[in-house]
Amino acid sequence: MPTKSDRRKHRVYRKSAKETRLVVKSGKATTMECALCKDMLHGVPHGKKTNALKKLSKTQRRPSVPFAGILCGNCREMVAIETIKVVTNQKKMPQVELRIQPYVKQLQASVN
Repeated sequence: MPTKSDRRKHRVYRKSAKETRLVVKSGKATTMECALCKDMLHGVPHGKKTNALKKLSKTQRRPSVPFAGILCGNCREMVAIETIKVVTNQKKMPQVELRIQPYVKQLQASVN
């Protein structure tokens, strides 16, 4: 009987002269998307098998910038600009858009 994780995987039957075997294949990893705008993240590997992604080093899996692998470049820039406005007292935290407040707080904590 297959395990629960094998039930979702693609099943292929391999036929030989001796027997017909069931081969369970794992699918490819989905493309990673931005947490705010749901756009595809660049600089992050996609379209590879999940076990191939695990074998990559951390620097190959994602870029080494703040919020890499979470936010796209445009959203990351928007969060940085809002953080600068909050740090320089041009804007107060309640005036910042609600969906980007957690990222602004996190970046503000790393700046201070």
